[in-house]
Amino acid sequence: MANYIVNIVIMDGLKRITIAAMKAAETENEVDYVFSTFGYTSVAEKAWLLEQAMGGQWFDLPKDDEARLQMLKAAFLKGQWRYADKLSQLKNIAKDL
Repeated sequence: MANYIVNIVIMDGLKRITIAAMKAAETENEVDYVFSTFGYTSVAEKAWLLEQAMGGQWFDLPKDDEARLQMLKAAFLKGQWRYADKLSQLKNIAKDL
């Protein structure tokens, strides 16, 4: 049981590190490099990671995993999510003042 819990904590930490690395990626090659560096090969998992890096749940995405990944990758590379992420951080800072 303890071994199982340790594995969950490690996997959760790996996903958090992957998401942080993903946020620094700006080109398709860099996105693919992050996936390969951390050993992600599942299309569904890659789509989930991109979605999380951009701030969470996206709606009206295709059900097909490959189409979903391509749509999320295009949105990620376009970069508009970065503005929303920075604005959210600024709002949090201003709230604490």
